[in-house]
Amino acid sequence: MKKTDFFDEERLFFDLKNLYEGFGYKQFKMSKFEEYGVYLENKKFLRSPYVITFTDLNGKLMALKPDVTLSIVKNTKATNLQSEKLYYKESVYRPQGATKEFKEISQVGLELIGDVDGYGILEVLSLAGKSLGAIDKNFVLDVSHLGVVLGLMEEYGIVNGDEVLAYVSSKNVHDLKTYCQQKGIDPAFADKVSLLLSAKGSFCEVLAIAKQVATNEVSKQAVDELQIVCDSFGTMGYGDKVRLDFSIINDTDYYNGIVFVGYVSKSPSLVLSGGRYDKLAGKFADVKALGFAIYLNELAMYKQTQYGDETDVLVLYSQNSDYAKVLEYAQQQTDLGKKVLVAKTAPADKKFAQVVEL
Repeated sequence: MKKTDFFDEERLFFDLKNLYEGFGYKQFKMSKFEEYGVYLENKKFLRSPYVITFTDLNGKLMALKPDVTLSIVKNTKATNLQSEKLYYKESVYRPQGATKEFKEISQVGLELIGDVDGYGILEVLSLAGKSLGAIDKNFVLDVSHLGVVLGLMEEYGIVNGDEVLAYVSSKNVHDLKTYCQQKGIDPAFADKVSLLLSAKGSFCEVLAIAKQVATNEVSKQAVDELQIVCDSFGTMGYGDKVRLDFSIINDTDYYNGIVFVGYVSKSPSLVLSGGRYDKLAGKFADVKALGFAIYLNELAMYKQTQYGDETDVLVLYSQNSDYAKVLEYAQQQTDLGKKVLVAKTAPADKKFAQVVEL
């Protein structure tokens, strides 16, 4: 494998492809373009309202796709009796960052569309964790369920809750309490949210606290789904890396249930995001849906030792060396599973476990 200081995107996708196909997911491929009308009719499901458009030779207004999931659910053949399991590696085009410049964003994703039950939730969460582990063994998967907070809001009669959700997302309990006081909202609501946001401990320990505040049907159902995850940590194999964090409030126009985000140790930004999106899927078919995306752009400068950033043996040779013996020795070392660099001079900025001159 070519030695590099940069993240090996192709190697990661190869690993993820094998992982997803091992669970029966099939690759979904699409055009870079989609009719603009698809996005115009579903603007509220897009991360940004801005889309790059052009008119093709047939006079149709087309767009460079700003979203992959929308294209997938538009073309799904799934039903509530027959689910469809898909994965993809695609680029989307949308503004990113404070500059508002359009960027090509490369991502790998996975979608389960159709009958999303407790097993489906476990499978997708498990694959999300395994995907993060393929990037870095030191990862964290933060999980939440919108139904817990939304259920509390319903119980206390909070209808237009954008400000409330913003306070929850930022864990700003002080301003949440002030807002509730100004709007005449029962202070018990803010107290319950405060209890959720301040909860510490393992996933199951935080869930136990959520059970104390989940008192209406919506929040109880959300807690029941999270209990399925709690009960399955031993099976998933990385329960210590999964946290329950009720401050995760993804777009409620898009998501409607369990949501999650993933981080790896050497990247400052989240690299994985996903959740349940029945609202979007329901616009095109009578189905439920759950999925996630991995943002490869966030990993572009990520040093990854398991993908070849470390070299075990430096083999130094000269013009007088027997080239055949040099190659033979290098092959012997790689056959032993070692990573070899053959060069005439030693790189000044690298260290090697072994140096051999031939």
